[in-house]
Amino acid sequence: MRKLFLIMLTLSFSFVMYSQTAGDAVKRMNNGQYDIAKAYWEALNDKYNSYTSKISLCNICIELQKEAKALSDKQYYTIAISVYNQILAKNPTDQNAKALIQRCKKLRDEYNQANRLKTYSNETYGYSLKLPEYMRESRNNSPERTSYYSNDSKISVVVSTTIDISNQSDSQILKNVNNKYNSATITYTSSKDNWIVVSGYFPNGYVFYDKTIVATRLSQYNEIVKIVVSSVATNSKEDTRGSDLAKIIHGNLKVYSSGKSVKTQETDNDRWLKAKKENTQVAYDLYIKYAPYGSVHIEEASARKSILLAIKDYNSGRYISAKRGFESSEKYLTEYEKTLYMNSYYNSCIAECCNIEDLNTFVRKFPTHPHIKVIKGCYVKLYCKMGLFSAAKNYVKNNYDIWYDENKPYSRKQWIKYIRNYNNQSKRRFNSDDSLLSTKS
Repeated sequence: MRKLFLIMLTLSFSFVMYSQTAGDAVKRMNNGQYDIAKAYWEALNDKYNSYTSKISLCNICIELQKEAKALSDKQYYTIAISVYNQILAKNPTDQNAKALIQRCKKLRDEYNQANRLKTYSNETYGYSLKLPEYMRESRNNSPERTSYYSNDSKISVVVSTTIDISNQSDSQILKNVNNKYNSATITYTSSKDNWIVVSGYFPNGYVFYDKTIVATRLSQYNEIVKIVVSSVATNSKEDTRGSDLAKIIHGNLKVYSSGKSVKTQETDNDRWLKAKKENTQVAYDLYIKYAPYGSVHIEEASARKSILLAIKDYNSGRYISAKRGFESSEKYLTEYEKTLYMNSYYNSCIAECCNIEDLNTFVRKFPTHPHIKVIKGCYVKLYCKMGLFSAAKNYVKNNYDIWYDENKPYSRKQWIKYIRNYNNQSKRRFNSDDSLLSTKS
């Protein structure tokens, strides 16, 4: 009897141990702990491989779990849900799979909300920006500054616009962006062509992301200006939405180079200073075209145009035209331009394109000219050309240092001979013409 009792006790204990172990394995499977459940089933397996199907099921679910987690980590939530459903198809009582499906659905909703973008456009300055739907536009906005806030007010985006009329290059303008963050710690920066990105954090710990774009446009004066648009996102370090928002801004801030003209706030004096700095005919033409009635700069603008044309004529050897251009704007000549005027005047005279009054004016204006002696010779030549030989002789008698050209100084005797020869040639030419006329008659 004692022996029988021991046998029955042993069998009863084995059954209890088996029941508890199998139950634990099932419990583990229902909690999604397939690796632990697998170990239980392997321990319980016998020579008949009674639990091979359970072990195989655990292996399948383990691989499906790995796949679903990888998909979820990549934010492929819909596909991850389908994989978790495959687990449920294998083990409908898996509460962990059910919970993870609900989590994926929640994350998917949040992701979709964050990535459902609303387009905001600024017609005044010609740019657009897409932001997540959870961002709301502030009521107190202007075309120059627009603010957006998340529903919980933990994230802000501020888009500001300025007009640059300094004639700086895009790269020069973009260099100034970094200067805005002197008190901040910059952790990342990148630039290309007409944009720059600057990111970092402020002393208070808040993270910022700034993308600034420069675009060329025309003002209401039909002048080229630069539109500078900056979109700055700010959030706490703990807010995981900040990284996604930065990506959205980087890909969706657009500033257009075409469109309606941009209205600048320049004064007449601002525009005049800009035209002077550019110093081109086009710049002066544009200034004159849009200058207000009675502007004090219109006269000088017209003069500067004439001076530019005169310089062009001078450089091309058109000295008579250059002289006229300089004379029409003499009031506004710089010292350098006065020198060009003097030289064009001189070259006009030695080309025998000046009258007596022109020569008198030259001597009065430029008495110390290095070739004033040559100008004196121009007097004698012109008197002879006009047939005023007595005037030519008187000029020679009353003046000294009269040169024929820059390389030929003439004495009074040589000039008297020149006048006499010119007179004789004129008489012969006259007699020849008279004889020709008599023959024809």
